[in-house]
Amino acid sequence: PHTTHPAMAPSSTPISDTVFTYFFASHIPATMIIGTQILLPERLFPSWAKNLLQFYIEKVNDPLLESRPVWLKSLMAAECALQLPFFFYAIRAFRKRDNRIRLPAIVYASHAATTVLPVLASVLFDPDTPSDKRALLCGVYLPYFCIPLWLLYRMLNNPEPFPTTKDQEETSSLEPPGEGNWVWLK
Repeated sequence: PHTTHPAMAPSSTPISDTVFTYFFASHIPATMIIGTQILLPERLFPSWAKNLLQFYIEKVNDPLLESRPVWLKSLMAAECALQLPFFFYAIRAFRKRDNRIRLPAIVYASHAATTVLPVLASVLFDPDTPSDKRALLCGVYLPYFCIPLWLLYRMLNNPEPFPTTKDQEETSSLEPPGEGNWVWLK
């Protein structure tokens, strides 16, 4: 008889927890210094922040941050209002190994990955994006798609993202994921 265990996906590992923690921590200044400049009047920012944004635009030749289309502004507004507060909560939750992060992380990861799709589509297919800069721009934006997808996979497949030592011992001898092992579908 085929038996399944409730936690089939790899759960918490020091490497993944560190990656997620640093991802959220690095996203805070990026959102506060760069992202907010897309939304708010220029006069609200110190010259060093404006210079940093201009340096990035010139070096990377990012037409989105240069032209600031309305759709990008709406995504940045959502990032500032919804994601930025989550980053602080997520850092604390990963450091404290707080299992209550699961549902907020699922919401965040779904939202973040979805909002990066139009950015990647623009980078890849918009004629205003220089063809010689597409790979570089994909390299800039792709982590903001892939890391949330990784987080989403982990959280959907683990009812307790930070298992106790006993839980970790039980999952270490599990057979590979297969049919019926997706906890979140049950």
